[in-house]
Amino acid sequence: MKQLFLPLILALVLAACSSNPSATTRVATTDSLKENLFEPNSIAKIVAAKHAQLIGVKGDLASFKKYIADIAKEKIGLPHGGISIVPLALDYIVTCIPVDASGDSVYFYFDQLVDSATVTLLSASMNTKNDSIAMKVGDVKKTTDVITFESNLARCGMGVFYDEGEIYVDVLPDYLYDNFKNRVSKELSAYLEIRAKEMKGGFEEDAGLTISFEEVYSRAKEWEDFLNKYPHSFARKEIAHTYSAYMEALLNGMDNTPVFENDSLLPELKMLYEKIMKEPESKSSRLVTAYYNYLARDNFRRTETTGEFLANSNLDSMLAPHLRQ
Repeated sequence: MKQLFLPLILALVLAACSSNPSATTRVATTDSLKENLFEPNSIAKIVAAKHAQLIGVKGDLASFKKYIADIAKEKIGLPHGGISIVPLALDYIVTCIPVDASGDSVYFYFDQLVDSATVTLLSASMNTKNDSIAMKVGDVKKTTDVITFESNLARCGMGVFYDEGEIYVDVLPDYLYDNFKNRVSKELSAYLEIRAKEMKGGFEEDAGLTISFEEVYSRAKEWEDFLNKYPHSFARKEIAHTYSAYMEALLNGMDNTPVFENDSLLPELKMLYEKIMKEPESKSSRLVTAYYNYLARDNFRRTETTGEFLANSNLDSMLAPHLRQ
């Protein structure tokens, strides 16, 4: 998870605006446009200005990469290229690359641009020294400036999120799936759909689950089914990590969402395990069954050796699933 602290980001943009008083009155031309995340529709104006150049153009991955290289040379945005590169890239894909000619390679290149734009925000925010402005802006979250800032971020497929008291910027949950579900392979489309659902639903907050144990199992099983269908998936390592994190949460709980109370397995967990055991056999159901039978030997009470079962199943590492970019 790339945590980009909003106050510092806002401070950087405020400083940029104050050093260029005419920024909000610029004419929307390709030569003069610069990102101003506090100017209403700033990103939309940039995209509209560049879009005129794309009418009637037919492109592919090679021309897409060249277009992005040319855009980067114009230095439209913040240092290192700015976040407007994301909607500009998407506009090129939608306008110039036919759906049936897009493919996974175009998506993966676009995803790199999203990742780089996010890192750009992080690098920029960490280099500003305007801490007093940062704190002031951070204390007032829904001023006109902040609303405009969030609107421009959304135009770039990004949003402001909160996790355990920290504010960060990341890609919007549905952004990649909605824009690429019909342009990529069935495998990648399915992957993006599952990821979007997970990002919207969350997982944990303050060392406690924000979803039910039944949903935790459902997610683990969905990834198991995915890997059974696509055993050589490009994301198999990441998926294996996420799967293990879900199964660990299901069997071991979390600090503020335990599976044991007074060292006894919670009745609702016992019922859920029994329900899972009645399902058609799978990797997940076998693991739950083995754990259930292990606990049954001690009347479903946690003992000093309970952790050994989890360790032997590689489920004792307090993993966290990869839900964000």
